[in-house]
Amino acid sequence: MGRMGKNHLELLEEYSNFANVKAVCDLSFDNKTEDLLKKYKVKDKYFDYKDLLADALIDVVYVCTDIDSLCEISMNAIKANKHTFCESNLSKSPKDIKKLMEVLKTKNLIFHVGLNKRFDNNFRSVKDVLVSGKIGEAHIIKITSRDPDLPSLDYLKKSGGLFFDMSVDDFDMIRYLSSFEVEEVYARGGVLIDEMVKEYDDIDTAVLSLKLSNGTLCLIDNSRRATYGYDQRVEIHGSLGMVTTSNELQSKAKIYTTYGVIAEKPKYLIIQRYKQAYIIQNEYFFTSILNNKVSLSSCNDSLQALYIALAAKKSFEQNRSVKISEVKHN
Repeated sequence: MGRMGKNHLELLEEYSNFANVKAVCDLSFDNKTEDLLKKYKVKDKYFDYKDLLADALIDVVYVCTDIDSLCEISMNAIKANKHTFCESNLSKSPKDIKKLMEVLKTKNLIFHVGLNKRFDNNFRSVKDVLVSGKIGEAHIIKITSRDPDLPSLDYLKKSGGLFFDMSVDDFDMIRYLSSFEVEEVYARGGVLIDEMVKEYDDIDTAVLSLKLSNGTLCLIDNSRRATYGYDQRVEIHGSLGMVTTSNELQSKAKIYTTYGVIAEKPKYLIIQRYKQAYIIQNEYFFTSILNNKVSLSSCNDSLQALYIALAAKKSFEQNRSVKISEVKHN
């Protein structure tokens, strides 16, 4: 199930019009998970995912494990003829993703990578404005992505680092919003929040400059801690104007006094901020299965974002601009 498994279980049972959860699999089940299984009357519980894949009554599998096992489990799910939803980015290795892509070529199945920001109404609206031509050609794209607090130590051990578990989603958003590929990246970063991050050869704060194949310039700023909540904003400056989004707040209430105007803070957790996006994404996935329609977020999208992450890491380590072609050839 992984750390997102509980969230997906609740979202599927509470909001999906197409599917019911028949079984779950994990190495162990905590009290919260057991309570959820009872609440939603999930019939079967497995400790080995291969036993779950052997269940002929299961049509669809959600893979929500840590990044090191996503590709292997997904490949076995595809071989078992299951439509597969893989939570977020597939791997830290391009070779693993390419192997998965080869397996997919042998099956007529829907494989969806859970790049949920593509299904956020705010970001989709920004893309629609750009596509409509209302702001002309994009000159500058800015993305702010800051988490409310550091993840757990166990997560930091396995994540691969900030560029691979956090910035990578923004790399995908750059590609999604612009419809162009990233050609070059320059990454600067540091440990500004907590010294323990150094123990995992990682950083907690980064600023990245990217250049797209059409010449558009992009800026991304990432932080592991924004004390005021989950900070997610996008701005595109074009030849004819600008489009921007603000944060989703905990409520729209504002307090007006002689001292000033006070508004609510942004939503705090990812599942709060992107709940509607997750719901829309699930329905899109099931509709794709029913209509045999290619998914909006594919293995190639994850692969291209990974190339950018690898280039960003190389840029940070060598303190120079790195072309994406450098890491692709290697």
